[in-house]
Amino acid sequence: MTDIQTLKDEATAKYESRGKWHIIFTNYISDCFQQYDELVTLGYKRAPDSYLIAENMNLSVNQVIRMEKPAELQAQELKAILDKIDKGSAQ
Repeated sequence: MTDIQTLKDEATAKYESRGKWHIIFTNYISDCFQQYDELVTLGYKRAPDSYLIAENMNLSVNQVIRMEKPAELQAQELKAILDKIDKGSAQ
């Protein structure tokens, strides 16, 4: 049987590496700026690694920006994940 704490640790590590980020992915620069501005007003901030990509793919250019979710939202999402693990282990 899998240890519940091990599952929680793995879920937390996975969330820290992937879940706490919101990715803006668009091929219109105006949409990119609009989404960025909306997220900033909600408390999101740019990733500390300046993760920004503009890819030229034939007839379009895609902009990709990684935004970090606000701390409160991260805590809520992680708590919900861990609660599901607890609920699943109780059954």
